[in-house]
Amino acid sequence: MVVAVAALSAVPALETAALNIAIKKLISGFTGYSPSSKMDDDGVVREYIRTLNSNARRSLTTLRDWLRDEERMDEWKKLERVMVKVDEFDSSLRTSLTGEAERALKGTDPIPKQHLENLLAQDIRIMEQSKLVEEICQKLLEEGTSTDSADLVESVNSVAAQLNSSISMFNERRSLINGLPLSVVTGETSSSMSIGTILGGLSLLLVVGLGIAWKTGVLG
Repeated sequence: MVVAVAALSAVPALETAALNIAIKKLISGFTGYSPSSKMDDDGVVREYIRTLNSNARRSLTTLRDWLRDEERMDEWKKLERVMVKVDEFDSSLRTSLTGEAERALKGTDPIPKQHLENLLAQDIRIMEQSKLVEEICQKLLEEGTSTDSADLVESVNSVAAQLNSSISMFNERRSLINGLPLSVVTGETSSSMSIGTILGGLSLLLVVGLGIAWKTGVLG
């Protein structure tokens, strides 16, 4: 069993309003890094990504415990190493920005338009990538208990690769906050993802989020 993953395309430099609308559909209270709430917006974005990361860890923990009970030690240890990366990422998400990035967000000056679009686009990239990690971890949990050792290890390696992508994108985000151009940070010079594709992907995240809220009684 190999967990299938979808390739993410580059996010284009969309108009600020469209990017803001896309993120606000997922995160209530997000203002688009307005001069008076840049630090607050950074915090709610990181918390949203952290929720997806925590959901992924929950799936991995359940599978890890099953493997340990079944004394499948090689696979258990392999999965444990991935979970260490998940925890390290969680620590980064919980930690407030420091240095130049902190000063950039604490200042009262508005973020320049192109700089702002790059940051919003990167936020969307990380959200989509983190949602992908959450989904493949859930798929791994569903199928891992009936999978032979070789296929399970391959799937765990796939999770690790996708998680590394999330972490790299998050590290790139700090550079964007510091003001580096998106093309320099990501190495991309063009974009192939349309606004419809971005909004479609984020709409799926919104539907999933509403489903969870309904099940947990948040929506009554």
